[in-house]
Amino acid sequence: MTPPQGRSLLTDGDEAAFSGRLLALARRTALEEGAGALSTVRLAREAGVPKLTVEKRFRTRADLLAALQADILVEAAEALVDALGGMSPRRPQALETLCRLWVAHWLDHPALFRVAFPEGAAPPRTGPRDPLAPLAPYFEEGLDGEGGRARADLLLCALHGIVQAQLGPRPGDWTEPGELVALAVDAARA
Repeated sequence: MTPPQGRSLLTDGDEAAFSGRLLALARRTALEEGAGALSTVRLAREAGVPKLTVEKRFRTRADLLAALQADILVEAAEALVDALGGMSPRRPQALETLCRLWVAHWLDHPALFRVAFPEGAAPPRTGPRDPLAPLAPYFEEGLDGEGGRARADLLLCALHGIVQAQLGPRPGDWTEPGELVALAVDAARA
């Protein structure tokens, strides 16, 4: 029996596994050759499936890149929460510790940083799930009060800039990343 037109033969679990396989292939390509090498056509060829099979999940190259970015950010956010070792978001030093871990994570994984933030792009914060949601309690507790979301965005932009500066060409001497993180957290709390 064939499924109704437009329906997949895959179960929900199989569908998630297949989409995960496609993202793993896309990640490999992006890490080896840069995000510019990604396309739905190439991904279909590497996966050994028709182009329409890929485009059912990722309609455009932009959709594919956004899904890959979100996947990398979810993985990073979960790793950071693990690295915090159960530290309560309410502890006074929790936000600064998280921010130091954020910078260290991306400095330890520069290729992933370049895929997650191509051409200096800011973190994607839209879609079915905010990929940075696991970090939200730390930002909410550390930046409580009026304008908390805007101050969290300001802090993320500062952290992003710190990583970019450390990974790029560095004319002259830059302030150490740890000191910059402390200044960025203080500025966001002000």
